[in-house]
Amino acid sequence: MSQQSEHYLKRELYELFQKNPHIFEFLQAGSLDGIWYWDLENPTEEWLSPRFKELFGYEDHEVPNTSTWWQQNILPEDLQVAVENFNKHCADPKHAYDQTVRYRHKDGSIVWVRCRGIAIRDETGNAIRMLGAHTDVTALKQANEKLLQENKRRKRAEDSLRSEQGLLKQLFAVQESERKLVAYEIHDGIVQYATGALMHIEAYVSGPEQEDASRNLQIAAAHVRQIVEEGRRLMNGLRPPVLDEKGVVAAIEHLIHEQETTSPSITFEAQSEFERLAPSLETCIYRIIQEAINNAIKHSRTENVHVVLGHRDERIHIEIRDWGIGFDRNTQQSGPHGLRGMAERVQLLGGSLKIEGAPGEGTRIQVDLPVLKVSGRLSFPLPDDFL
Repeated sequence: MSQQSEHYLKRELYELFQKNPHIFEFLQAGSLDGIWYWDLENPTEEWLSPRFKELFGYEDHEVPNTSTWWQQNILPEDLQVAVENFNKHCADPKHAYDQTVRYRHKDGSIVWVRCRGIAIRDETGNAIRMLGAHTDVTALKQANEKLLQENKRRKRAEDSLRSEQGLLKQLFAVQESERKLVAYEIHDGIVQYATGALMHIEAYVSGPEQEDASRNLQIAAAHVRQIVEEGRRLMNGLRPPVLDEKGVVAAIEHLIHEQETTSPSITFEAQSEFERLAPSLETCIYRIIQEAINNAIKHSRTENVHVVLGHRDERIHIEIRDWGIGFDRNTQQSGPHGLRGMAERVQLLGGSLKIEGAPGEGTRIQVDLPVLKVSGRLSFPLPDDFL
């Protein structure tokens, strides 16, 4: 038998449809979520199967067999798509009537339906009826949406991880740079004084009876005192003891007091009472203000620097203002000298940094940081020696 010939079982099934309506009911109930049959010559009339109505939460008698019902219960934007495809299919049988649309369920929820149909045409090719079938794809849509949201969540997590990895790299770079600076300070200060002291002590040991023996001891003692002073200065530069003992406000006041003999004049305004903050935050505040003051002293040629520290709505606000030479954004895209480390500190703590300035108008640095109390935690821990 030719493959192109109609299979005898197919003909037999068609005959069963005509003789036994239960066969049709069985197929449409078991394989479809509703069918509809629309009279295009009398377009208000449309038969909607009981399963069609059940899909949307209705009994058969609750929904009239009219096209008006589904047109009122499909979402408006999806109705536009369905009507457009309907018109194209009626004009051209090759254009499939097949789209996924949303209906309102009786309980107010949304039902996603794949709606397919085929026009029944007269001998001239005009569409006179439309036969269609519904398939409930709500569960599939919900699963896809859940998967989409999970993918978005994972992407956010991956982006956050990459961001934190980048910040950690910056942190390590800052630490390495500052360790090098500490090494230079030790070499140029403490080591030099220690070497000098050692030389004079050795000279005294080799000739304690010589005339200059006492002088060698005096010079060695002077070098040791310099070592002690350099050690204290270096410790204060790293993390001054007053910061641990009395908190960030006292530490800033101490910092400014140490600059009183230098130009420019520096004033400090603490606008709020401060509880003890997380050590990493206190250090960050101190170092930001220290760097900004040093920057103003070295580069701004200003006569006055004003520092403001405030606390409002679980945020720390810092402003350092000078009235010096300012800077030209066209030639200094990153702002004044030495602010890279400041920007990295602010970023690591989840804050924001704003720098304003223009030639001859001075510079204003504004920093906003989230509050971390003594028990506060970052999304990743900062090491104890973060400066």
